[in-house]
Amino acid sequence: MHENKDTHPVRMALIALYIIFVLYLLYMNLTPFGGMMHYEIDVGQDSDMKKSSAYLAGPLERVSEPASEGQANYRNLTHGLVYFYVPAGKAYNESDIDVTVRYRMNGENMKMLLGLKDREDWHYTYATINDPLCKYAENYNYLGECSGTHIYSLQNHMHECSDFMGFISDEIVLEKNIDKTPALAKHVDSDKNSTFFNYSIRGDHTMYVYINNAINLRIQKYDQNWYEGEDLLNIRIYGPDGLLFANETIEDDGISNRAPEVHPLQEKGYYFTAPRGTYKIVLDDLSNGSDVITKNIQISSGKLVFENRVFVLDPAEFYANAVFSSQISFVTYHDVALQDILVDSKTVSVKNRTEKYIEHLNEGAHTIKIPKGDIIMSSDNYISPTKEAYFEPYNPVMRDYDAYMDVAGKGGVAARVPQFILVAEQYSPPKKDGDWFISTVHINPEEAYIKNSQLGFMFNIPNIGNNTVSIDWIKTKITVPPIWRR
Repeated sequence: MHENKDTHPVRMALIALYIIFVLYLLYMNLTPFGGMMHYEIDVGQDSDMKKSSAYLAGPLERVSEPASEGQANYRNLTHGLVYFYVPAGKAYNESDIDVTVRYRMNGENMKMLLGLKDREDWHYTYATINDPLCKYAENYNYLGECSGTHIYSLQNHMHECSDFMGFISDEIVLEKNIDKTPALAKHVDSDKNSTFFNYSIRGDHTMYVYINNAINLRIQKYDQNWYEGEDLLNIRIYGPDGLLFANETIEDDGISNRAPEVHPLQEKGYYFTAPRGTYKIVLDDLSNGSDVITKNIQISSGKLVFENRVFVLDPAEFYANAVFSSQISFVTYHDVALQDILVDSKTVSVKNRTEKYIEHLNEGAHTIKIPKGDIIMSSDNYISPTKEAYFEPYNPVMRDYDAYMDVAGKGGVAARVPQFILVAEQYSPPKKDGDWFISTVHINPEEAYIKNSQLGFMFNIPNIGNNTVSIDWIKTKITVPPIWRR
């Protein structure tokens, strides 16, 4: 039987079209020759938080309303954790992801990280967008990596790490090896295995504790119910490696309307087996108007210090050890809390509400006595309830006559030696753009967790406090390598 010659070309054409279609699908899905994908979130536009290909997820209560200034439309981040999403597209493990952000830091010495979600649970891998170090590093030369530490120098005649090593062998006495960047304290001696903090504190707070083998935390919380809405207390615990160890929430008391005369006490207990080391505990007041009061904190640690700020409501006494010449400030928002505060033997008279009163602290130990309470106390130093509970959570890299920890680097960011900066990661300082900065960070997508064909990102600003960060735009570039490099 012979094939009809008229149908042969048609069949061949159909086969050819089918092959072309398959190749097209393979090309579009596998991008065999590589390619680039660009996504932009124009923050401050009306559509920036609407679910689309790339969008700012908030939550809404953690960002301001859109604002404009000159040619910039932007929003202010008012919380330390804010999320956004971009399409994963054709990202592979071997792809490169570069995220560029135009931003403005509306506060001093704030660090901003970019996190990429890398697990199904709440977990992110981080790169640094803004570091307080940037005010110095833009004037420094990058020498390279030395045993895991990146070296920046003001010495123009130095070009590589060996030059630095030669310098420190002659000039600097090291307590630690050079590969020990500022890190959470490895060992702290304490005669006590628990601390009971019985003062009432209001709003957000950050504490550090030293744990031997387990975290046993009991905490009481009540809602002032001065404002409508839910009053939640989020408790985040970060381990010695800086990663999130636990994330718990004490829910609202069930009174969502304004009822200032009613505030039932809620109590929660948490127990976690934990390796020895320093842990960071963040108390995050998720309410309108700092409505959450925390009290009677009991922790299985003889060491407990607050970072930067304490809003204490009760008459109280605190201890601080200034490791550098610095300041401490006091402010109240109520006339009934006008008072004379003692810093050692000096009197700080808080005479007017909303006005900040500042006292200088010389290096060394100090006691602070607040007779009435209802005071927001702020300092660059750590503050503890007692002298026995005080400890320094971080170890510096170097310490001798000329070496010191820079104020901006306190908290494990960077150590400064005269004419040098040492950091744990290579950090490219952002470019200035008027009052704004533009920073690009590189993220390795090898362990990215992709859900609904999207990559999840997060701005993490651990010490935002009452400050804000303005975001103008976010641009993401995904570079896919050719198929033979995957």
